[in-house]
Amino acid sequence: MQLDPVISLLVGALGASLIGLFGAWVQSRREHARWLREKRYEGHLAFLRLTDRHTTNAQLGRGPKTKDDVKEAIEEINEVVSAISLIGPETLLAEARRLRAAAADFIATGKEPEMYPEIRAAYVVVSRNAIGVSSRG
Repeated sequence: MQLDPVISLLVGALGASLIGLFGAWVQSRREHARWLREKRYEGHLAFLRLTDRHTTNAQLGRGPKTKDDVKEAIEEINEVVSAISLIGPETLLAEARRLRAAAADFIATGKEPEMYPEIRAAYVVVSRNAIGVSSRG
């Protein structure tokens, strides 16, 4: 009969340990999700700022003047798309590639492609979903 208190103590300690481990695991997952959202936000914002800067400059006649300058501007955008490819998700990467292609055309010609506003808007919607921000006010 002396084993009963010892067994109760061991079972209680084991239960508390398991609950503690589970709590630590849940917290770790939350922190990782928060970190991923922050990285996605930073990457998406950098991409939008860069494409907006280059396309606005092109539209205002301040865009690249030579083929090398065009190539350099597009390569700068490609670097950000590469970062987006690492932080995902795949649906966002597909939209980023669409926007990159439209922006590259915009930068190279100085003229806004017909579907550019819709392509940019689609990227923003998918980006908001990826970081958990509602598209509604």
